[in-house]
Amino acid sequence: MDNIISKTENAGHASQGRKKFKIAVISACAVIILLGFVYFFLTSSFFIKAVILPKVSKAINAEVYATHVTVHPFSEVVISGLKISGANSTLLQAGGLKIKYNLLKILRGVVAIDEIELTTPVLDLQINADKSSNIDPVLKSLMSAQSKEPTAQKREKTQELLIKRIVLANANFTLKEFDQAGISQQIFISSLNLTATTIGNGVKGEAQLSSGFDYKSAGTSTNMVTSGISGNISSKCSFTLGNDFNLLNISADAEVEIKDAFGLYSESKGYRGIVKSIVSSTNLEFQLSFVDFHNKPFGQILVSGPFSFQTKEGNLNVLVTNIDHTLLNFVNSGNKFDFQNTEA
Repeated sequence: MDNIISKTENAGHASQGRKKFKIAVISACAVIILLGFVYFFLTSSFFIKAVILPKVSKAINAEVYATHVTVHPFSEVVISGLKISGANSTLLQAGGLKIKYNLLKILRGVVAIDEIELTTPVLDLQINADKSSNIDPVLKSLMSAQSKEPTAQKREKTQELLIKRIVLANANFTLKEFDQAGISQQIFISSLNLTATTIGNGVKGEAQLSSGFDYKSAGTSTNMVTSGISGNISSKCSFTLGNDFNLLNISADAEVEIKDAFGLYSESKGYRGIVKSIVSSTNLEFQLSFVDFHNKPFGQILVSGPFSFQTKEGNLNVLVTNIDHTLLNFVNSGNKFDFQNTEA
């Protein structure tokens, strides 16, 4: 009889143990499911658009909108259909913004970014007759937020930075300057492509840029477009940043070619400006050469001497050579004086 009672008690204990185990398993599964739901909700496009973007909009005093946002917290953020609007105009719109990063390294104090890519951005800047602009509210908000931050204590360890790649693809930038009568001049940068690689402390980085440009100016009396130039810009450079992100040295080559011109600048069609520069922490060398459509040089500016990046001071020598009337008339466009066959 005692054996039967003992077996019954053991069976009861086993049954209770199995029930507790089942409850524990079910509870653990419920917690995992809940955490998964919270994770997917907080990283969903709906949450980002409904909660995060309005806060960003308020912080920068402009409306930030996106058609879709994909977030992988440990590695990547992708924003499609980005749009930033001011009170009266659209400031920036872009097809997409992609940021790839290493969150674990960032948490350890290393700014590790694999890629930042902004595709088909369109930026519209307007400067009014009173010199105010359509981006002033955003700039004021950013400056105000920066001024409220407490003064940072001196870092015991220098922040490490490594951005492997930055891409600006097919960007368009418009600058319109207005006077009392309307638009006085307009600059349009088109199809701008920029690629920069290996940006970090103490490492050599490189960048390449190409774009088209179009400049138009209006007559002071009619305020109608009377003069303009258009062409292409290309540039490449290498550079090194110091531990405090200060620029240690840069070597750059650039070329500007005028493809078309009319009005006051009509004679400049086919002109090219070629820049070569090498700037170190202690010395500066800069050369700007001009050639016409026959590839004939018609002016050169040389700047060289000791120069400090940190103090922005130097003792520079400026030499202007081979200047003839072609360059002088181009610079003097808009005035009636003709330098004719002047040479220097």
